[in-house]
Amino acid sequence: MAEDGFTTAAALWSGSTLLVEEGRCVNIRGRSEICSRCVKACPKNAIELTLDAVLISDDCTDCGACLPACPAGALKLAGFSPVALLQAAKGRAVAHLHCRESTGGDGGVVLPCHQVLDARLLAAMAGSGCTEIAIHGLEKCGDCRHGSAVKSLGKIQRTLSRWLGEDAPVLELAPESVQAAKPAKADRQDQIKLDRRNFFRLAGAQAVSSASSWVAPVEEETADPYACFTGTLLPAEPEPYQTTLGIKVDDIAFKKKSLPIFWREFSDACTLCMACAERCPTGALAPLAGNLAKGIGFASLLCTNCGLCTQVCPFDAVKSGAVRDPDFIAKAPVVLKQLQLSKCGQCAVEFSPITPEDTLCLSCQNEEEIEDEWLSFMEA
Repeated sequence: MAEDGFTTAAALWSGSTLLVEEGRCVNIRGRSEICSRCVKACPKNAIELTLDAVLISDDCTDCGACLPACPAGALKLAGFSPVALLQAAKGRAVAHLHCRESTGGDGGVVLPCHQVLDARLLAAMAGSGCTEIAIHGLEKCGDCRHGSAVKSLGKIQRTLSRWLGEDAPVLELAPESVQAAKPAKADRQDQIKLDRRNFFRLAGAQAVSSASSWVAPVEEETADPYACFTGTLLPAEPEPYQTTLGIKVDDIAFKKKSLPIFWREFSDACTLCMACAERCPTGALAPLAGNLAKGIGFASLLCTNCGLCTQVCPFDAVKSGAVRDPDFIAKAPVVLKQLQLSKCGQCAVEFSPITPEDTLCLSCQNEEEIEDEWLSFMEA
């Protein structure tokens, strides 16, 4: 067991491990086959999804192509952060991006693979002042064990042109200044930064985690639909690429076409059951609670359009779409629906009155009706 933990920690030290947070996967959170974007993005067919797990085979080369594809941020690559890349490119008119196989000598940033890039991230870089992004190392893509990034970069270029028009940054896919040397003073974003103490602490933690599965008591069967999932449904957390886009959204010159920003509305069928807000992986939908009130708020800049809310809604009350006019991008969360509550005059529990005259919750109303029936029966 300890050996397994040490191996995992060693892989993290070298920055060669794909990290999976299963509790964020929309399929697991929704108990339904909603999403397969990571499977389609993987160049090695190394990902298998079930309603209980995200399985990564030994064919995985940690290229990171699945990272921007996952709408919930359930997949991460040790040492790489979209926000960190945005910060590294800040103030640079020309940003030089190298993959691990690149031999260019222009400095810049070293990525695990260019497949970790997506249009949202490069649009945010454009908002930071980047007018040209030089992609180094593509000449090695044909034989690279991580797969080729050429197709995905071409798609990114077309998407940026659609979003930004003439303001889109130029993607230089064959920089002239390719030298047979390591990038000079490159900021490496392809490996995790751990000191010795954290390295051995991580190894120990992995060993304890592995050993615990041998001594943990077997739980009794339950009707909970999530009982077969052995992990934890993690609290909502913003998706890294969408977060990066949101940081610079005010500085991005979007055109009036389909944008990577989404809206939600609720029809009158919504009962505020909270199923959507409780399962939303990014926190775009969130429960609101106040003084004798409950509701659901929506933050469009956090929404990745994963589709989970429409899937779990029992009343088909969720309406959705993409924002097409940048003037209608909501910078702050909005309240989609809210109900005023009353306090039960008998048990003091907060409840939603059906009519303004209701002073008792349904439970107390039922009890009162039963008592009236018994009194009527006794008087008869």
